[in-house]
Amino acid sequence: MEKSPERSGRHAVQTLVDDLEKAGEGHDDVRVADMVDAIGDDGLGALILLPALIMITPASGIPGLSTAGAVIILLAAIQMAAGRDTIWLPEFIRRQKMARSKLGKAAGWIAPPARWIDRLTRRRLTPLVRRPLNLLPLAICIGIACVVPVLEFIPFSASLAACAIAFFGLGFVAEDGLLVAIGLAIAAGVGCFVWWMTG
Repeated sequence: MEKSPERSGRHAVQTLVDDLEKAGEGHDDVRVADMVDAIGDDGLGALILLPALIMITPASGIPGLSTAGAVIILLAAIQMAAGRDTIWLPEFIRRQKMARSKLGKAAGWIAPPARWIDRLTRRRLTPLVRRPLNLLPLAICIGIACVVPVLEFIPFSASLAACAIAFFGLGFVAEDGLLVAIGLAIAAGVGCFVWWMTG
């Protein structure tokens, strides 16, 4: 399935959420494979953004969801950094699923801020979302994804880290380098917070 043509335009994030809600229509459970098909397998930025957004919502309380999201972010960031245009996910990740009702709730939590974000984003500071400058936020995404299981033991750190990744993903989807810059600032703040908590 191809990426929605409007996704790179004025309503990029809302269109992405709408596509997500359509994943696996007609089934009670929605697999990761269904979500990838719904947003288009060339949406590597979207596959960094969506798991991070879900990890910020209360849906992150579903056992294993944060870890699965971190694995998707890790693989998407690695493949984006390598210059791939399409995503490859191992079959055990593609088979992971969540109840449609929970996906609907997560999309409902995301939709209002998505509409607000779409009103604010525009193409600017685009070198930050393109090679080689995009390699820094991608490296941070990879690093954060690798330590998500550890961050879960430090209060608020996992959600803050997912927030940083979400800003990176938003920047990639909307081609808005300002959001990437904000994500870099949040990531630096999370690093200082974790160092203070564990120091």
